[in-house]
Amino acid sequence: MMEILQAAFSKALTANAMLFFAAAAVGQMLHGVQKWTQGEAESPLAWFTTNVKATVAAVIVNITAAVTAIQLLPIDTMAASACLYAGVLCGLGSDTFNKGARAEWTPEQRAAAAPKP
Repeated sequence: MMEILQAAFSKALTANAMLFFAAAAVGQMLHGVQKWTQGEAESPLAWFTTNVKATVAAVIVNITAAVTAIQLLPIDTMAASACLYAGVLCGLGSDTFNKGARAEWTPEQRAAAAPKP
């Protein structure tokens, strides 16, 4: 296991790998913009600050997915546009772990939604 990790971290970061990381970060931010435009957040920044634990989890997932993708994909031979596309999709997908703040239900809403026996 340690040999695999050492091999993964000993690779020099190429321009495509750095482009992938940057695109993954932008993709995660675009998810906040998407939630803002759909009316689920007051602002793009509010999407990330209303539930900090979920945001931290989403960032960890994004970094892990980006490192995994860079190790598995032939990143050095990919076109720059393919790196951008894959990175943005990685960021958008990883931010699905961030659900933002959910409104708390009132007892009346909970009773109305409960299955009837």
